[in-house]
Amino acid sequence: MRKSWKIFITMIKCEHCGVELERNMNFCPLCGHPVGKDPMPLHEPVKVTGSYGRSGSYKGIAQLNRSQKRKLIWEVASIVLLSGIGGVTLLNLIFSRSLTWALYPIVLGLSVFLYITVFSRWSAHPWRQVIGTFFITFFMLFFIDYVHQGLQWALTVAFPLLLGSWAAGIVLYTTARRIRYYGFNLIAYVFVALAMLMMLLEGVLSYYQYHAVHLEWSIIVMISVIPVIAVLLYIHFRLRKNPDLRKFFHI
Repeated sequence: MRKSWKIFITMIKCEHCGVELERNMNFCPLCGHPVGKDPMPLHEPVKVTGSYGRSGSYKGIAQLNRSQKRKLIWEVASIVLLSGIGGVTLLNLIFSRSLTWALYPIVLGLSVFLYITVFSRWSAHPWRQVIGTFFITFFMLFFIDYVHQGLQWALTVAFPLLLGSWAAGIVLYTTARRIRYYGFNLIAYVFVALAMLMMLLEGVLSYYQYHAVHLEWSIIVMISVIPVIAVLLYIHFRLRKNPDLRKFFHI
């Protein structure tokens, strides 16, 4: 049953679009602009209708701040993932009387749950997120290899490739934070990282198969990428001196 009250309140207006807001809103539901807490007094009673909780305020998604939204997403994702894991486990036990095929969706579901937990709980700590996701990914691959074949490629293939990708991402992130002028240089650095990862991939796979490092096609990739990197860096440093693209490309 819907109820209504006549109460005297102070109204807040969005500084960006001017729409009237409620006192407990953190963001404007129309334009998304952060709400300033400078109330505009009204001398007339405002009739408020709607369903209210025990606290007397309506809690909609648009009224939640970022921390509250992250907590809500984590709770919903946890319920969905853990319910799915429980259902898959129960079905496998009913039909097979042991855990067989359900191990893979269980591991993947738990990994996704841990990813969401890391990003929601450590939202203000990017380095913790990076380290946490690294170990989650490694243990997921380690467990899959252990269950499937008994540790054949997790330590010799997955770990070096994961470590190389993680290191390349850290280097790119640190470089992007240190440079002052963003442009084609970032694309060039990404090409360098990809070429290095291709060499790492071929080296790890060749050592896994032949117990010796053989670099063939990755060298060709590196040689092919070097002119592209040089052109991108040349354009970047030329544009720093003359930022007009029309003059640079003679348009």
